[in-house]
Amino acid sequence: YQYFAATKENQIEVVLMEFIPGDDEKDCSYYVYMGDHGQPLAELTKRTIRRCPPNMGGETFGITDWNPEVRELGLRFFRHLEFKGVGQIQFKMDERDAALKIIECNARFAAPTCLVEASGVDLARVAYDRLTGNFHVRAGEPGDYTKGLRWWLPINDFQAYRALSRAGRLRFWPWIASILQPHVLPVFRWNDPLPSLVGLSRRAARLLGAILSVGSKEG
Repeated sequence: YQYFAATKENQIEVVLMEFIPGDDEKDCSYYVYMGDHGQPLAELTKRTIRRCPPNMGGETFGITDWNPEVRELGLRFFRHLEFKGVGQIQFKMDERDAALKIIECNARFAAPTCLVEASGVDLARVAYDRLTGNFHVRAGEPGDYTKGLRWWLPINDFQAYRALSRAGRLRFWPWIASILQPHVLPVFRWNDPLPSLVGLSRRAARLLGAILSVGSKEG
């Protein structure tokens, strides 16, 4: 309240956001490419397994599923906006009333796009074909894609595991079992490993710099 009072006193406009209680696994999303007349040309639902930091940070582990309720709410939202193109809306089930509450909405490709594509829903291809006039409505029922496919950020997810472990919410072997499932890495590809190696080298350089900085201060 003191921070809100300070912003009000200085005539700074702010938006107050409610924190929805519940574990990260209650987070779920709807991905879609909306056509010209409220028609979903490609769509998918997924849910979060872990975030770092837990309950507030970026997603480190997610999984494709098929949730009709999430699809219905997401589709209703985009149709209400008369939205066209690539969109993603994220919900969280409020444990107080079991209702899905909107967390955020993005009119762009989201971080797990590689997971969406690997599951069989190629939003980028649909967007390209639409722009070049080569798109044709593809036959298929809602939910016609690979379910149970996971998206994994190894380093970030290990940090999420450590935080959950310290809180007594996740043990080592259950964490290992969860990642020994079919998954997609956000960057690494065997036929193009350089981006991952560059990213890891930068992380290592920052870590080494931090260690040396602490050492010099102690010395």
